[in-house]
Amino acid sequence: KEIDAIYTTFTKGYRDLNVELVVDLYTEDANYLASGNVMTDGRDKIRENFSSFFDYVKKNGNTMEIKFRHLQREVDKKLGYDVGIYTINTFKDGKQVQSGQGKFLVVTKKIGKKWYFRFDGYSDLKPENKQ
Repeated sequence: KEIDAIYTTFTKGYRDLNVELVVDLYTEDANYLASGNVMTDGRDKIRENFSSFFDYVKKNGNTMEIKFRHLQREVDKKLGYDVGIYTINTFKDGKQVQSGQGKFLVVTKKIGKKWYFRFDGYSDLKPENKQ
């Protein structure tokens, strides 16, 4: 339940294009492993990444939503991991203009009483061919 709160806040951060909501979910020394990019180390660099991305979305007059489907989770007292599928939908003027999916693997870490992302890795999934 406590780890689910991370995803709830992450989802709200995407919906509101709120960089700080998203970035505050990462540990200070987190690693962000975006597909096709170099590894991003630390919360400040992660902030730059999300800031640039959200600014681009705003500049184009778009909004977004992200949804997560968890396929696997294991949690110990201080560490956990999640494996799953995410879906990102992009909207312009209330109409969906783009949709994409990817797979993710995150490692969560409990610091004090709160859970954070310690490692966050993802890659895109190619759309399925429907015949």
